Amino acid sequence: MEARYQEDKITSSSLLTGSSFSTKTTKLLPRLALDYKVTPDVNLYAQVAKGNNPSGINIDVLTPNKQAIATALGNKTQLDAFLRFQEESLWNYELGIKGLF
Repeated sequence: MEARYQEDKITSSSLLTGSSFSTKTTKLLPRLALDYKVTPDVNLYAQVAKGNNPSGINIDVLTPNKQAIATALGNKTQLDAFLRFQEESLWNYELGIKGLF
């Protein structure tokens, strides 16, 4: 059993608007690995681990073209909602056999 501590701080700046945004993600990610030696040449294994993609900034939505289009369509507030994106997490499962044949 093991755990990994992950900390990501992401900062994005727009040269066009002069705006700067940042976000920080911290996680403790567990991992469990088991193995069993069937014979000297054959090994069975299983692993389960949690991983994540940290939250971030989509600075591209601040470009003047996208802001102008969103304003013209009347949905600028919806576009601003896409400026930051939430982290994503997943569980990985792996079963296998390794051997010398």
